[in-house]
Amino acid sequence: MHVSVDSFPVKTNVHFPTDISLLYDSIRKSLQLTSYICENNKISDLRQSKYQINNVKRKMREISKIKKSTKSNNEEKLKNAHAEYVEIAQYLVDKLIVVLAKIDADVPKSVILSTQLSEINKYLNYTKVFINQIVRRLINKEVIPHSEKVFSIFEPHTQWISKGKAGVKVELGIPVAIMKDQHGYILLHEVMQDVSDVDVAVPMLKKALLMCPLIKSCSFDRGFWSKENRRKIGELVTPIMPKKGKLNKTEAKEQNNPKFIELRKKHSAVESAINGLNHTGLNKCYDHGIEGFERCVSLSVLTRNILNIGNQVKNINDKKKRRKTKNKSA
Repeated sequence: MHVSVDSFPVKTNVHFPTDISLLYDSIRKSLQLTSYICENNKISDLRQSKYQINNVKRKMREISKIKKSTKSNNEEKLKNAHAEYVEIAQYLVDKLIVVLAKIDADVPKSVILSTQLSEINKYLNYTKVFINQIVRRLINKEVIPHSEKVFSIFEPHTQWISKGKAGVKVELGIPVAIMKDQHGYILLHEVMQDVSDVDVAVPMLKKALLMCPLIKSCSFDRGFWSKENRRKIGELVTPIMPKKGKLNKTEAKEQNNPKFIELRKKHSAVESAINGLNHTGLNKCYDHGIEGFERCVSLSVLTRNILNIGNQVKNINDKKKRRKTKNKSA
């Protein structure tokens, strides 16, 4: 039995992230949630919350227009606009901290209030993060490490995926690895949060062998290759794993073997399974949170396998009908 493993990005339902848009989202949610508590408890400190949100939005759009402009003094204007944007945001953060302290002192404690305050503090912390990043990146000209970046405050598990595909520079989501058998069924899937192709190759194969010991060979693409993976997979099954970079004589001989070439050609069939998943709900995940994302992936895989079973049953029934028709005509 031969299986194939490949990964593909599943998009999350987020807008393209920029520092200014993420800061706007954080301020907007902080103000909306805090003003809701104030209204319900007759606290008048945030009467102008809608005006303040619109003011932040206007400043964000002003920065976007300056970025698109081709005028010679653009860089100085952009720096000043970001400084004003940060100043407005910091003023609102300071005001929200005062209001939250008042809510904490005056409003009776309850489970609902604790949940609301926890949510507000989450968005307020994001606000502080993005203010800091704007100052560092656009005013102080620092390079922000990738590990510090957040790509969505609503779906914080979202990753920046750049696989070098033609016409697609970047995708926002989480990579998912699938293992497909020779009959088109998806045996396993893995949501690769904070891990890469290299990390999942051996664990996936070990899980599959526990379920189905009949697996004799497994094909991967170059993204899964590492010297350690090649050795460990070779101890379990026949590995069809093209090497990254230059081949030595032994590796060249192995990859020129007719059996290797034959199984390598079959690997492309896994793309049909990926395409099928994109048509059963995995083009974009609209569920919230990492738990919702994992549920969406699992249900799409299940749907794809059920459709595959249905197609095979239909083909069997069609063959029976054709035989009956042929016998009658004879």
